[in-house]
Amino acid sequence: MKKMKKIFALLIAMVMVLGMATSVFAQTVPATGGNGPATITIQNTTPDVDYSVKKAFDATADASGKIAYYKLDNNGNRITTVEGMPAEFDTYFAVDTAGNITAKAAAFKEGSNTELSAGAITWLNTNSTLVPGTNVKANDDGTITFTGLEYGYYVVTSSLGDSAVTVTSTNPTATIIDKNQESSWEDGGKKIVVVDATSGSETLVNTKDLAIGDTVTYRLTINAVNYEGTKQVKQYTISDDMPEGMTFGGITKVTVTKSDNNVVTLTNDYKTGGSKAVSADNDGKFSFIIPWATEADGVWTSTYTAKATIVVEYTGTLNDKATIAGSGNENKAKFKPTYTDNTVPESEKPNATVKVYTTSLTINKVDQDNNVLTGAEFTITGDALKTVVTSGDVFVKDAAGTYYLLNDGTYTTTAPTQETGSRYASTDKYKKESKQTLDTKTENVTATAFVDSTGKVVFEGLGAGTYTVSETVVPAGYNKIPDFQITIAQTVNQEDKTIAYTATSTAGNATVTANKVSVTAKNNKGSVLPSTGGIGTTIFYVIGAVLVIGAGIVLVTRRRMNVQ
Repeated sequence: MKKMKKIFALLIAMVMVLGMATSVFAQTVPATGGNGPATITIQNTTPDVDYSVKKAFDATADASGKIAYYKLDNNGNRITTVEGMPAEFDTYFAVDTAGNITAKAAAFKEGSNTELSAGAITWLNTNSTLVPGTNVKANDDGTITFTGLEYGYYVVTSSLGDSAVTVTSTNPTATIIDKNQESSWEDGGKKIVVVDATSGSETLVNTKDLAIGDTVTYRLTINAVNYEGTKQVKQYTISDDMPEGMTFGGITKVTVTKSDNNVVTLTNDYKTGGSKAVSADNDGKFSFIIPWATEADGVWTSTYTAKATIVVEYTGTLNDKATIAGSGNENKAKFKPTYTDNTVPESEKPNATVKVYTTSLTINKVDQDNNVLTGAEFTITGDALKTVVTSGDVFVKDAAGTYYLLNDGTYTTTAPTQETGSRYASTDKYKKESKQTLDTKTENVTATAFVDSTGKVVFEGLGAGTYTVSETVVPAGYNKIPDFQITIAQTVNQEDKTIAYTATSTAGNATVTANKVSVTAKNNKGSVLPSTGGIGTTIFYVIGAVLVIGAGIVLVTRRRMNVQ
């Protein structure tokens, strides 16, 4: 995720609230040398993200609770003029002769008198002083509490997200929620899972070459969050529009991996209508919901940590309605959050798409004069009808690698610890590398068909591979053509999700047009090998030769007798 500087602005007012109970949080960060009464708690923090507290202004309160904000110079005196303040101070704030600081309209977002504008937050972050000891990396607990702070006007900064969120409070035990997150697809979102038949290792690809009847496993990966802006996520709706040429086979796995790498496997939680399993409609579309927060007495509580990953796997089978070559068979996955106020984002998340391709072989039957011939039957045979060529990222063991294998088969860059070691398959390290693999199924598939009235026969649903073509019925009066082989190869572009086919033939005349393969089969008239299967004229030549030799022998014998 692209990281940009994110800032929270928090007003800590000097209000005497004595005897107020405070919660105990898993990650407590005391200010170095600080013994002030104020605390700032950040909830929904993202693991491994750095958070810190900066002080912008000091604050005092009189007996009535009226708050005054001010800034001290290097001698500890209040600054009473704009000239004594940092540059551009007067764009967002004003100061009177007593040094009291007030906010101008430009300090707030348009239409708000509580949320600071982006410009004001940037100014505060630039001109605030880091509180010693408050720069900390968030752990997996989701909460950080900064203690020992003096009353004042603070900026809480985080190196996450791309939008600013501000919270103001007059409570010395102020709590803010990190809402600088946005749900997104992980690495493009949707992939095809290819499992190596020998090693069992997985390769994730965008594009795959299939034959009709092949089944693929799709995997969706979503970076899920608890808040988007000021909105708390109630649930995620996930859907896919399967193309006409793909038959939905069902969902095989749904998991949520929390920030501590603890994997939660969902069963009935993701089904629709109670116990009804997810199924596709007549157009091949399906959708289901993953609950993300629960409600009690009007208060919503997020179920998972701020940084969680949803993984969904389901299958599809290429059917006889598949698009042959052309633009391929594309299906689009979508997801969208629904917020606790029952609204949804104004714009949908980008679709995650993958494509599967298949091609065809057309045999054009002609005579020696290139006239159309009918009455021929062809048979195509080849193990490679089920050949798949894929390319993508794979994980291999490497002592210098930076990835670790989790029990659920996924990989993480977070090293196992004594507390988290049980969630890892081993302590072995892995590296990620790009690899191209060829997976050929060994079953032999044979297809037979007659040419049509135009002299053509088309075999559809072929993948890359080598095929033997035999003429099993020969037009009457013509010679049988020898068996020939045709090899279909492919070039995969995973980025563009395209496949380009090429073909060669031992007959020497294979062509590819619009990713479809064609070859011409030419028959010649003749009597060398009659199509009826008879013995032909050869036997007559043999008999004639024998008679001539025999006559010669008789003639020589008679001459010798006459001489005697």
